[in-house]
Amino acid sequence: MLGHDLRNPVAALAAGVRQLDKEPLPDRAQQILPMMRASLHRMSDLIDNIMLHAKSRLGGGIRISATPDAPLAEAIRQVVEEARAASPEQDISLDLHFDRPVSCDAPRVAQAVSNLLSNATRHAAQGSLITVRGMVQENEVEITVANRGQAIPEDVQQTLFQPFQRGANATSEGLGLGLHIASSIATAHNGRIEVTCEDGTTTFAFKLPLLAR
Repeated sequence: MLGHDLRNPVAALAAGVRQLDKEPLPDRAQQILPMMRASLHRMSDLIDNIMLHAKSRLGGGIRISATPDAPLAEAIRQVVEEARAASPEQDISLDLHFDRPVSCDAPRVAQAVSNLLSNATRHAAQGSLITVRGMVQENEVEITVANRGQAIPEDVQQTLFQPFQRGANATSEGLGLGLHIASSIATAHNGRIEVTCEDGTTTFAFKLPLLAR
């Protein structure tokens, strides 16, 4: 109920920010507007995650609606553009190569990527590049989100995808649901998320099986 009640005022605030973005503004307002946009983006993520978690708890898991030729690239581009708008100080690169039709629930996969990207922007080293890549392998689709920063301790990796889990260096933001929701979306697609920390780079790989043509 709270999630539903929060969505309308957040949508109204977002519409107001978009309108302000079109108006001539003094320098101070131009500095504040990106922070407002980032806060709205974060609020929307939190609402989406808690709503989906509540539905999955009540309904026995996350349900997906896969389509045979899903607009996956378009959905991922949209969440990357949203992340760039919310964090203009962050350099985010996007490289997608889906050369075959992909059967999936594109909005749900995009939500998982958005959660991984939100996690990456919070933990990336200042001034470093975040990379989002998508490709079709031999028998699966792989979407990776990588950032440079402090490695995730091995003991934390063991519980990383459990609900309400947050790292020792977590800030006050977040509910500890983002990675859990992303993992649950992968599982609903009969897929998985793998994490690796090598040479100062942390990579989350969202993998789902590719259906035979």
